[in-house]
Amino acid sequence: MSRVQPAEVIVCVECGGRAHLLQPADPESPYTEGDFAAYRCEDCLDRFDLEVTAEDLGDIGPDQPQA
Repeated sequence: MSRVQPAEVIVCVECGGRAHLLQPADPESPYTEGDFAAYRCEDCLDRFDLEVTAEDLGDIGPDQPQA
């Protein structure tokens, strides 16, 4: 599986506010395809658990450093 870095902030699908990643990627245990990234909206406080995919988030090859 490829390593991917979920976006730090996404647009909330409920209110259009900013939803922040609750657990940043850990260099010792990076996100991989199939993991779930949890976000919380700063405006409506809804939580979203999104599946991490290389297609949606930009593939980071095994030899490339994570940002």
